[in-house]
Amino acid sequence: MPAAPIEQKPSVKNKIVYLPIARIAATELRGGPEAGRFIYDLTSSVRRYGIITPVCVRRAPLALPPKFELVSGRRRLQAARLAGLSEIAAIILDISDEEAAAISVIENLQRYSPDFTEEAAAIDELRSRFGYSQEQTAALLGLSQSAVANKLRLLRLPDDCLATIRDAGLSERHARELLRLPENKLRSEVLSVMITRDLTVAESETLIDKILEHISKPDSTGEPASQTDGENEDKYNPEYAEDFARDTAELLGFFEPEPEPQQKLAFAQINPQFYINTIEQGAETMRKAGFWVEVSRRARGDEEEEITVRIRRPSV
Repeated sequence: MPAAPIEQKPSVKNKIVYLPIARIAATELRGGPEAGRFIYDLTSSVRRYGIITPVCVRRAPLALPPKFELVSGRRRLQAARLAGLSEIAAIILDISDEEAAAISVIENLQRYSPDFTEEAAAIDELRSRFGYSQEQTAALLGLSQSAVANKLRLLRLPDDCLATIRDAGLSERHARELLRLPENKLRSEVLSVMITRDLTVAESETLIDKILEHISKPDSTGEPASQTDGENEDKYNPEYAEDFARDTAELLGFFEPEPEPQQKLAFAQINPQFYINTIEQGAETMRKAGFWVEVSRRARGDEEEEITVRIRRPSV
């Protein structure tokens, strides 16, 4: 059944009132998570200019004295509280739970431009709270069904993986590429390569193509080492995830292979007299060849010795 369109009642349309902030409760009826990184800048603006755009509220049922639930404008309400305001401009709406949740999500998508992880979480909250299908959710938000499906699919990635993607400034397309991998350990290792080598989406796609080609090769039983559609994940051994990611990146030139460590002579274990004897032997060989050679040694403190070699060419 298609979701009902959001209709604002004519009796409350564009009616702005000033409400005591203490009477407004920010409930769990919101669409997106906190965007706390903006709140301090917004608070500074509110202190200087006040609240320019009213928040939207609805009356809390059976509340005595009358209280209100916030529908949209949570950041503005928080900034007003931090700025020390006692009242805030508000529009009182007569709407249902479903309409309030949808308005909250739409506000986040349209006004605040949240990152794709926040968008996905907000859409999923709306869908799961009211038991909507993807088609119903899409109709309610004015999006295509495929757009909603793609957003929700991102939530298959673990929370820590999504947080890392967001903190590293990677794009939604990077996240989509990770979803092609069969399991989370491998996704985490490939994500590490993406960040370390600052891979573009195209480079990430090339890397993942190569990894999937490798792990899908038949093993000795004739079965592929892994499935690329996320099924039969027990055929893939996460123990080799780091090797797959790192070695494939090196193969494609995203990493320079680490050079083999060169063996160094343990000078501290060799008596310095060994080198002095070598000098003396070289001097004696030159004398036999007719050169005049003088080797002199002079101590310079307890830990240093100066060796001077003087050579005179033989007369012709």
